Amino acid sequence: MFKRGKNFFNISGKKAHLDSSCTFFSKNHRGQITIFVILGLIIVGAAVLVYFLYPQIKSTFNGPTDPQGFIQSCVENKIKDTVTQLELHGGSMNPSFYYQYYNDNLKKPYHVAYLCYINEYLQPCIVQQPLLQGYMENVIKQEINSTVSSCFSDLEKSYKSRGYSETLQKGSTVVDILPERIVVTFNNKFTITKGETQSYDKFNVLVNNNLYELSAIANSILNWEVSYGDAPVQAYMSNYHNLIVEKKEQSDGTKVYIITDKDTNEIFQFASRSFAWPPGYGWTG
Repeated sequence: MFKRGKNFFNISGKKAHLDSSCTFFSKNHRGQITIFVILGLIIVGAAVLVYFLYPQIKSTFNGPTDPQGFIQSCVENKIKDTVTQLELHGGSMNPSFYYQYYNDNLKKPYHVAYLCYINEYLQPCIVQQPLLQGYMENVIKQEINSTVSSCFSDLEKSYKSRGYSETLQKGSTVVDILPERIVVTFNNKFTITKGETQSYDKFNVLVNNNLYELSAIANSILNWEVSYGDAPVQAYMSNYHNLIVEKKEQSDGTKVYIITDKDTNEIFQFASRSFAWPPGYGWTG
């Protein structure tokens, strides 16, 4: 009985072992199929994403793929930097006639251009830049000239390296300070050929900026300075709620006006000396 029972359990155990191996193999096989299906779906999904997003991916790693986008990307930072310097120095890059003013908020001294000045006491100032906006447009044009030349040279090289034949005919540059933006137009004709020919007659670079609005307020203040030797800064802030207009009076009769756009943090500052009082009169420090 015991021997038969032992053989019985040995046989049963072997049988049980075979059933377990088959079950394990079946489950393992199904698991592998599931993994392959998931991997296949991932690969297909990735391929679809690459197909639809390839232009954006290419643009991210290689920069803009069209000539207009290339020039916009290449030039706009130089324009922004130039405009910032103009705003902080009273409309000039390196003013020759200025008041050296330490801006407490910016923690830095600046050569702030006199936009209106008279060397005499109790006399109205004379406007130093009657056409301020036009003057700044010319300054921007001059300051970006070197960068623009390099950018168009790089544009040519970029297309040539990709097998295009290209020609560039340089034309005029026009800078327009407009409401809420600055537009720089390059009347350069760029032609590329690779199978078919594409031509671009001009390039526009747009930079969002409030130089137009800030310089308009500055011109208004200058009109007050010429007529009365002072400007009502509180009135400007009452009418333009996005502005902070400050007037910093100096000991020699100079006033430094600081116009700040609260929405963009842009600052336009300039100096004026008009109807100045003789020493010991009028100014209290």
